[in-house]
Amino acid sequence: MDHIFLPAFRLFVGATLLTGIVYPCIVLVIGQTVFPWSANGSPVTHANGIKGSHHVGIQWTSASYVHGRPSACGYGTSPSYASNVAVTSAAFRDSLKQRCSRRAVLDAVTQADVAEDMITASASGLDPHISPKAARQQIMRILQVRGWPEEARDHIDSLILACTETSPFKAVGDSAVNVSALNHLLDALNARYKQSMNAKQAH
Repeated sequence: MDHIFLPAFRLFVGATLLTGIVYPCIVLVIGQTVFPWSANGSPVTHANGIKGSHHVGIQWTSASYVHGRPSACGYGTSPSYASNVAVTSAAFRDSLKQRCSRRAVLDAVTQADVAEDMITASASGLDPHISPKAARQQIMRILQVRGWPEEARDHIDSLILACTETSPFKAVGDSAVNVSALNHLLDALNARYKQSMNAKQAH
């Protein structure tokens, strides 16, 4: 019996140590050494600490921020899900019309010009990206709500370019803007314009 049990027990202990302790420790060391930002969840940091993840969308509702795509789960992560409504259903068509109408009013554009990704929800419900067109359509609203001068339009456009990510494979995927990264840069720009306006008022 021992000649069967002991080898099996040694194999069990060895495999447990190798796969349960040695391998995870090696992966942890490599991750924290070679690419610590990605290994720690790709956090988006701001003045007050971590505000989210670069790869997980956040629901931005304030008119002073760039908004992301619609989400069936409200960007909730437990669980995240799509609506699973068929594209041929009346409910799906009605939701598109309602979203298109709201976006047109909010961003002062015609319904025909509303970016497609702003009226269709992603499959995961957590898409952190929107198209450059969708981001630029929101510039004028942000200027008005934040009370920034017209010259800030070019600054916002440059931030959109800075937050635009392209696929490593040219033939696959379109350029996309990371919404969370862009909004945190907008807050940094807001502090700059506040200081500028305060200085002008002081004079």
